Parts: sequence; structure tokens; C-alpha cells
Amino acid sequence: IVAILAIIAVPMYQNYIARTQMTEALTLADSLKIQVADIYAQDGELTGADSGTNGIPTKANITGTYVKEIEVKDGVITATMKDTGVSAGISGKTLVISPDPATPVADRPITWKCTSDALSQYVPKPCTNTIP
Repeated sequence: IVAILAIIAVPMYQNYIARTQMTEALTLADSLKIQVADIYAQDGELTGADSGTNGIPTKANITGTYVKEIEVKDGVITATMKDTGVSAGISGKTLVISPDPATPVADRPITWKCTSDALSQYVPKPCTNTIP
């Protein structure tokens, strides 16, 4: 009975751990949306909304326990997971938050789309839909 329970519970627990680690990437990346939106509000475009410019920290300055770096390029926010010290299924994977559509319409708030190259079972639930 214990072996059967272990066969069922261990994979579910491993998926939970990986999803929790990916949630760190979503949280850190999500914190940059305001800065990107402010740049768009000032300039009317996202070109130049990059890491290390316009008040956005360099990618090396945004890290976490499981996140290697977060880079912003023309308003697209990409979080890259570490290669070691994370669940095997998300090692080196990315989570991307991008304006949706890629070119926002003037006088409308930016809506955000979240995607990842990790398997869906590891991706946080908020990343399966458009993020307001």
C-alpha cells in the first residue's frame, strides 16, 4: 500500500516543487511590468524598453533562488531558470511575459501574455492565460 501511494504521490510532489520554483520567475518578471508600461506611456513605444536602461535593472541584478536572470528587450520580459539547484524539468527553461499584442494600441492599457518553454505541468496557473 505504501509503495502504491509513493508511486502516485512522488511525481505529483515533484511537479508541485517545479511549479513553485517557476512561480518565483513569474513573480520577479511580473514586478517589471509597471516599469515597461511607464516607458510605453512616456514614449508611446516599447523600443528601448531594455534591461539596464530607462530605470530597468540589468539582467544580472534581477535574480532569485531559482531564477538565473531576467532580461527585458523592447518590453518583452524573459526570466531564465538556473541550470542547477532547480527541478530537472525546468532547468534552463524560460518564462516570457510580453505585451499582447506586440505593439500596444495608444490610449489603452497594455495587456500581457505569459508563455514558457517548460512543460505545462510545471508552469504556474496564472501563466496559462493572458495576465492583466
